[in-house]
Amino acid sequence: MKHQWLAFVVVGVLSIGAGVAIAGLPNNVPVDATIIPPTTTDAPEPAAAPATAVPAIDPDTTTDPDSADPVPAELADRSEIVVSAVDGSNVAGIALRVATELEDLGYVDVLPLNGTVIEELTTVYFADGFEEAALRMADDLDLPPESVAPIEDSPSVADLPADIELLVYIGRDRA
Repeated sequence: MKHQWLAFVVVGVLSIGAGVAIAGLPNNVPVDATIIPPTTTDAPEPAAAPATAVPAIDPDTTTDPDSADPVPAELADRSEIVVSAVDGSNVAGIALRVATELEDLGYVDVLPLNGTVIEELTTVYFADGFEEAALRMADDLDLPPESVAPIEDSPSVADLPADIELLVYIGRDRA
């Protein structure tokens, strides 16, 4: 037992030799490779924060910064908003069908029109001051909040009245 450490050393050396024999030495290591001391560098720009789950917000309420209790938002009644349903799916009758659906929800005299561009996804476009109403309409139509955008971003629509406050551009996803 006096030479037990010697057995451990021999086994270790043989293990290293076997590892080198099996894996080989890397070919891309220069002969004069040296250990370079670490240097300080400027910290990289922080990466964008990962998306986190955001609780769903009811478009009919808003939060007072001084209170945790939701406060009803000042939304125009559905019957007071000028709305158009625009066919952007090239499916006959879809604009009229969605206009009727919106009227059943309380919107009045929804104007069905044909769009000039075929879109895959339905989007609710809003005029200035009607973003909250657009979020409510998206919710009414079971659309995600991401489907709401400013009316300036909408595809062109022939015969669209200038006073439209909300425009539902119907994509193929609702056809």
